[in-house]
Amino acid sequence: MKAMVLQKICYLNDNTSPLELVDLPEPIPGEKEILIKVSACGVCHTELDEIEGRTPPPYLPVAEAAPLLCAGAIGYRSLLLTGLKDGQTLGLTGFGASAHLVMKMVRHTHRNSRVFVFARSEQEQTFAKELGAVWVGHPEEDALEKLDRIIDTTPAWKPVVAALKNLERGGRLVINAIRKEHADQEYLLQLAYPTQLWLEKEIKSVANVTRRDVSEFLKLAAEIPIIPEVQEFTLEEANQALVELKARKIRGAKVLRIGG
Repeated sequence: MKAMVLQKICYLNDNTSPLELVDLPEPIPGEKEILIKVSACGVCHTELDEIEGRTPPPYLPVAEAAPLLCAGAIGYRSLLLTGLKDGQTLGLTGFGASAHLVMKMVRHTHRNSRVFVFARSEQEQTFAKELGAVWVGHPEEDALEKLDRIIDTTPAWKPVVAALKNLERGGRLVINAIRKEHADQEYLLQLAYPTQLWLEKEIKSVANVTRRDVSEFLKLAAEIPIIPEVQEFTLEEANQALVELKARKIRGAKVLRIGG
């Protein structure tokens, strides 16, 4: 079988082709195992964390890095952790695979809640408007009003500091990320307590999803139904998908279509 394999940890800024196309023997299932044919898999920021060493894989080489239901299930858990009530306002920083699915969920489960989106690229901002955002702007902009809840879906720290400024008193920021990049970590030193943390504002992080999260999310996705926006790549184009993800060239989710 053909596979895109990670041979060593590296930074995409230095190496834009970290994955190598190789032929591997077909796996033989052992006792109490089954063989599954994969037709498509998602490309998630977790892959970048693994490739660049923030969440290093347990061994190398690695053909199989994509986490199952990452964007949808982690987005569902993030929404749960906000404690959002119908009618309260929600902010989303970044508008990629996870955030656009959260938007679809909120429009079904919290019909009276308005969603504000903070995104860097015009493409993400336009996409957010198409899906029903009442306001879009740059992550450093002030929203039209203070927000009850915000979910940060970016790999950076700057949007976190900016989001706290847009929180209402007693509001909650949920950071939807397994790891954060180090490039802009110095922005944490610009955090101003009186305007960004005072008045009982909260910061909560997402760890991992549970089986219950996945089960509940799949039921909700079927009920709505949630049809994610996807950009397809061939298996051989996996490196291109990763580079575009790193550069935040995103509209919905990136998917590798595996032929044969």
